[in-house]
Amino acid sequence: MKFLFLDDSKQKKPTRQRMGSLVGVGGVVVDADSVGALENSLNALCAKWLFPVGEPFKWSPSKADWFREGIKGEERDLFFLDVLSNLKANGAQAVVSVCDASKKKANSKASDHEVDALLLCMERFHTSIRGDTGFVMVAKPSGGDKSDKKLLGECIEHRTTGTEFVDFNKIAHNPVLCLSRNSRLLQSADLIVSVTTAMVAGLDAFAGKIFPEIKEMLLSDWRGLKGAAGLKVHPDFLYENIYHWLLDEEFRAKGSAGYPLPDSEKPYSTDPLKWS
Repeated sequence: MKFLFLDDSKQKKPTRQRMGSLVGVGGVVVDADSVGALENSLNALCAKWLFPVGEPFKWSPSKADWFREGIKGEERDLFFLDVLSNLKANGAQAVVSVCDASKKKANSKASDHEVDALLLCMERFHTSIRGDTGFVMVAKPSGGDKSDKKLLGECIEHRTTGTEFVDFNKIAHNPVLCLSRNSRLLQSADLIVSVTTAMVAGLDAFAGKIFPEIKEMLLSDWRGLKGAAGLKVHPDFLYENIYHWLLDEEFRAKGSAGYPLPDSEKPYSTDPLKWS
């Protein structure tokens, strides 16, 4: 069995021309046999970095978090790289879906773009596990019980009915919500989705130092391509050249056909930040 740990991220003001505000959902794929050992290993890593017991790490910590002042600057970058190295050493992989909230949703059944990004992530996870089964754990939203019930209700509904593209018959149980501060793997999901969403937005001043390690972890399709498999940017008929700039991919495949990237007829063909 494979476990998927998910969190979300938002970027309201991308620097890429004509790109709307972004909603990302993504995180960590871990083999069931490795979950306990990896959680313990991440706890040991935090102890090594002198975290007080029970204190979480986040890409953007709040004023109430010890991490905000406890580890700063270059040391914080080194800590994040330690986390990702730990994940990779334990065979973890990453998957992220990022949606432009100003564009039409990919799944008509999704109530909003956050749920749409969640479903896109679950679709990619479902495809990646092939003959195995999966279990999905999602970080609880910050809006309290009402937000919890809404998200959980939608997760259960979509896991039961599927989407237009995937029926989720390999997901063994309804998704479960958990407080991020109680799970180092959910905190790792926050790191992965936050950095990747920032990179999609063109905000690489800080995320650019960390993303190369995440890029190595992204799921690939049978051709070895990570674009649309480990990283989905929706709508990718507009944004597929981003796969070239972020993932160094030289072509895009659809079915048995393919074409080179960057595509001169699509935005960001000659400059990663310019529409034309």
